[in-house]
Amino acid sequence: MNKKNKGTKGGNFFRDLDCRQPVIEFTGNKKAVIYGCKGVAEYGEDVIRVNASGLLVSFFGKKMELKSLNTTTLEIEGFIDDVQFTC
Repeated sequence: MNKKNKGTKGGNFFRDLDCRQPVIEFTGNKKAVIYGCKGVAEYGEDVIRVNASGLLVSFFGKKMELKSLNTTTLEIEGFIDDVQFTC
């Protein structure tokens, strides 16, 4: 057992971030928060593409907006119909 995770039960949000993998949190199909974001590759009302730790994550839908953006976190709101991951 890894010393860092010793004594933890279940999943650990911060352990996932240590792996340098993006974490995406959905609230229904109306909101997505991406942790580990490296930048926006494309932005439009019907598609938002995000660079996230070696992945290109594409969100497709309607009336989508970037609500919040900082150095590592991005928040999208709108009607999300589909999400695609490209290596």
